[in-house]
Amino acid sequence: MTTSASSTTTVIGGGRDCVFENNVYVDCTPCVHVDARAMNWAAYHVATTMKQRLDEMPIQDPVRARKYPELLTLWEDDPAAPKGNIIRYNVSQGGDFNGVREDAERFVVLTANLVADDVGFSGRPPHSFALRRDSPARALGFEAIPEDRIGPQH
Repeated sequence: MTTSASSTTTVIGGGRDCVFENNVYVDCTPCVHVDARAMNWAAYHVATTMKQRLDEMPIQDPVRARKYPELLTLWEDDPAAPKGNIIRYNVSQGGDFNGVREDAERFVVLTANLVADDVGFSGRPPHSFALRRDSPARALGFEAIPEDRIGPQH
């Protein structure tokens, strides 16, 4: 994902096992928002809507059980907690990268992100979001984005 805006672009509203990696953010505030809403203001949904929808899913089906084994024990594993979310290998220039709420911090892995005034773009956004070969983001694990395959194709 390549984003240039002055608003929140990535939101995890209490969800689990979301992985956001290899994104480019420019002048976003915040770039990433994660909260634990099911542990506070939306807690009433856990025993009602969340439980009902989980019960309606065929999670015991062998194919689904193999693909999503964590659903089999979700209800015994603090179901309101936004566990397993990973935010890594992202690049942020300008704005405010970290919008992880205090109530969600202990559940989020936030690592190997480059947040700087100059992340090493080869051109000036929004004309180019490509990173130079010497950008520090490469050493963190960021993979080049195929800009030629993004956007309108003429």
